[in-house]
Amino acid sequence: MQEIIDMSPNKFNFIAANSNLQLARELGDHIKKNFKDEDLVFEPVHIITPNKAQHNWLKEQLAVHLGFIANLEQHSLNSFFKQCTGQLFPENKEFPERGRLVWELFSALNNKEFKTEFKKIATYCGDDEVKRLALAQKVARLLGEYEQYKPELLESWKNNQEDKSNEDEAWQACLYRLSGFDQALITATDFKERLNKEPEALSTYKEIFLFGDLQFTPLQLQYLKVMQNFSEFRIQIFRTNLKLNEKNSLLQQWGKLARKTADDLQKLNLKIDAEVELPSAETDLQKIKQELLSEKNAGELGGDDSLLIYNSFTKLREVEAMYNYLVKTVDEANGKLGARDIAVYVPQLDPYIPAIKTVFDTAPHTFPYTLVSKGFSREEGFWSALEQVLDFEEENFTASAVFNLLESEPIQKSFGFSSELDLLRKAFLEANIRREYKGNPEYETHYVSFSYGLERLMYGFCLGDETPVEIEGRKIYPVDLFDGAQAQDLFRLYQLVEKLQELLDKKIEARSAADWHKLLMQIAEDFLSPEDWQEQRFSNFMQNLISLETSDETIAFRTFYHRFKDHLQQQDVQQIRGGGGIVFSGLYPGVSMPKKVVAFLGLNFKEFPRKSQQVSFDLLSEEDRIGTGDTDRGAFLQAFLNAEVKVLLSYIGQNIKDNSAIPASSIISEIQDYAEKKGKKIKEIKHALHAYNSKYFKEKEKDYFTYLIGKDSKLDLHKKEIDALQKPEEISLFSLESFLKDPFKHYYQKVLGVYYQDDVNLPEWEMFEPDNLEKWQIKYAVLSQNLETASGLEEQRELFLNQGIIPLKTPGEVLVEDAQQKVDLLTEKLREISSEEISEIEFEVPFYFEETGNHTLKCKLPMLGGQGLFLSVSKLKSKYKLAAYLRYLSLVAGGQADTLNYVCLADGEVQALKISYSGLVTQEQAKQTLRDWLSLYLKNFERIQPFSPEFGFSLKDVEADNKDLRKNIDKKFDSSYCYPSEYLRTEHRDGYFEKEDNLDDFKSNFKLIMEPVELANSK
Repeated sequence: MQEIIDMSPNKFNFIAANSNLQLARELGDHIKKNFKDEDLVFEPVHIITPNKAQHNWLKEQLAVHLGFIANLEQHSLNSFFKQCTGQLFPENKEFPERGRLVWELFSALNNKEFKTEFKKIATYCGDDEVKRLALAQKVARLLGEYEQYKPELLESWKNNQEDKSNEDEAWQACLYRLSGFDQALITATDFKERLNKEPEALSTYKEIFLFGDLQFTPLQLQYLKVMQNFSEFRIQIFRTNLKLNEKNSLLQQWGKLARKTADDLQKLNLKIDAEVELPSAETDLQKIKQELLSEKNAGELGGDDSLLIYNSFTKLREVEAMYNYLVKTVDEANGKLGARDIAVYVPQLDPYIPAIKTVFDTAPHTFPYTLVSKGFSREEGFWSALEQVLDFEEENFTASAVFNLLESEPIQKSFGFSSELDLLRKAFLEANIRREYKGNPEYETHYVSFSYGLERLMYGFCLGDETPVEIEGRKIYPVDLFDGAQAQDLFRLYQLVEKLQELLDKKIEARSAADWHKLLMQIAEDFLSPEDWQEQRFSNFMQNLISLETSDETIAFRTFYHRFKDHLQQQDVQQIRGGGGIVFSGLYPGVSMPKKVVAFLGLNFKEFPRKSQQVSFDLLSEEDRIGTGDTDRGAFLQAFLNAEVKVLLSYIGQNIKDNSAIPASSIISEIQDYAEKKGKKIKEIKHALHAYNSKYFKEKEKDYFTYLIGKDSKLDLHKKEIDALQKPEEISLFSLESFLKDPFKHYYQKVLGVYYQDDVNLPEWEMFEPDNLEKWQIKYAVLSQNLETASGLEEQRELFLNQGIIPLKTPGEVLVEDAQQKVDLLTEKLREISSEEISEIEFEVPFYFEETGNHTLKCKLPMLGGQGLFLSVSKLKSKYKLAAYLRYLSLVAGGQADTLNYVCLADGEVQALKISYSGLVTQEQAKQTLRDWLSLYLKNFERIQPFSPEFGFSLKDVEADNKDLRKNIDKKFDSSYCYPSEYLRTEHRDGYFEKEDNLDDFKSNFKLIMEPVELANSK
């Protein structure tokens, strides 16, 4: 730590250190030395920090150091100088807020004289209001940047001295004056002259502390230089070390922002070459930090875990993997590390907030956490809900879009929905609600509309059953889901849908900005019922947005909404939500604080560092304003230097569709290159697509672990193994069949307790071209109808339309007719067996295993004419042969029958087949085969027993060497005729079949299971 005193008339100190923690202590010492305790109660201490989060952190540090803290007034550089100029120039309050001046630019762009003089701009805008507004917004932002980075340019425009030969400068200068921006300009000269006349206007700012990694604009530096020459002000600058190792290759890439800040401070005649204490160099992280801060060679890297790189498939998997990393790190620290010692920085925080909340709000090990984001986050309840409502258009009248609104907490609260929405989700599916408010009967789209679906639900509630009823010549198929108090949510859903349709009607008409203002206030009230403080905040926001109250110009809703969203995103407000603990923050200069563990998420290719996106008419050069890429690198450097013990770098590096590699951010590439030259690359761990992949449960996989299944992953794994030894005594035939069809799915669900959802989204469209699985479902539905009751094709079609399992109009008719023809083939074959009705029997088959004791196979099977029956609407396939033979073995082993008829469709589906299994095995042989299969079933509770009939292999296919077998398995995952489960796909994706032992087990299991099946089907 070193204090450097500038010998100017006033006391202007510069205090440097290697961390904000040291700076905070030094600031505390300074306050204790120069302020009496009673002064701190009555005299405010003005501290300028980069942001609110760092101010809160600093306040905590000062409270610890001083024992108390009071009257601490926080400013950002922008807010401080805004207060200063506001007090010096009170007359400027008459001018509209800068956010409202966008509308002045919008009007100016439509000015007749402007359009005549600048035809190119007039042609670009044309009659498109949104284009004109978007240009006004871009110009407004540029004018704000010109004011901060090149104020002399605006001063020349104010005096009509622009370079008229430069077309871009000429039209922007004209807009500048037309819009009134020129009246609000306060140059450093204006600032100095007014301060000379009225120094008492700023009398409250006797001592000003500038703390942390502040970034100055040229105008702010000019204001500071003016204040520096007035003895009334004592300015103290506390910031981290700016004397960095310029020869370091990482600093040459990351240090442009730090170099610029050093240059800026030198303009204040400050010396910044302070010698500061360097960190120790024991770990790889500390060695790299020391070499960034000095020219010392810290020695070779050892490849320890102070630096790690995580490579994931998705944002959710990034957060899950990081969560596991943090739990393990805290656990291994033995009480020396807590949630408050951790910071997580994300270049784009908002898209990660849902994943952060999903993991950290539901994980077994709870960490308190705080979200720090710039502006009004989309995750902030009121604003995100309002944006959802205003975004709603006619094409958004879909099941998923409306359900997304239902899941919004402010909307739930406003309408009074219960927090459990599973029944409403089921209602959407059962009532076939997919899209459109009413639909069109001519095209039969009313079958999938909200009005018709809600009508069916209402009748179901009123009638209490699902018997079709005739209402005014229409046949209604009621859906009976809601009972008693549950129906309140149904009525609330009806109310929400009606209000959404009213909203769409209101958005059609063009209105003045003032009228849109009133309507938006009413929409917020109708849909969100905001609390008083939210309503006041929204009202203030809208007042700053509007300036065309007296204008007669009417604009479309999309124009007004475009401005609304832009204004919302541009709010220079920092949102802090949460109660301490881990800090999740966006990554921008000045945001980082000293933490023992720092994690970076989202260091993705092409996303970070960002590329500068400069509009073609921007008059600022790279010399005037540092680019976004260098700003991002500088922010990363600050956060990296603030890490004390460990750093985790995470990015999305695997393509979820084809498993291909995705490059990381150049930041990761640069630090990897640096580490490699220093002796050892940083370890990079590639995570699996799913958190419950089996590799996370194996003791030997040291880099793969999970704490998401219980209080301790290893303890829970051991518990799972103990539970796995306690095999179920009663085993249903259905459970055994499910295992034989997919041991991978069985292991995930029964052992790990993991259930993948096929599709979490509600369908938005009626069915168009059904896939093979959907065609099978149609055939199965027709078969079920035929077995239950006699009904005509049109009656069946109408039922299936209500169920949403067939396409509308002619395509649906064709499919039902085709399915009925195929079902007729099956029923004719059944009549050949017997004219009796299909019945059902239940029985048990006992087994004993030395390892696990007694087990009972519980069977329930259909019978026809005293013989077993397996009826399938599919063609002859391995998995159905296996299912049929399993039923046959069960009947024989249980002494119930010696014959089972397997009825299915032949290839081409133009005729039905009947395969009779009869007299193939004795009762003891049947029990032995079942015993072998049950043995595999029980072993599957300990580890996966690889096998799958889905591949359609023959015994000859699996006799190939492992290399060829692996190739054949790989081909099946690319085939459109093979449907492996997501559980099997997960293991395949993560290299399960790359291991020789697993292929050997697959071969032996295949032979054990399929050899008797193939033998039976060959006879």
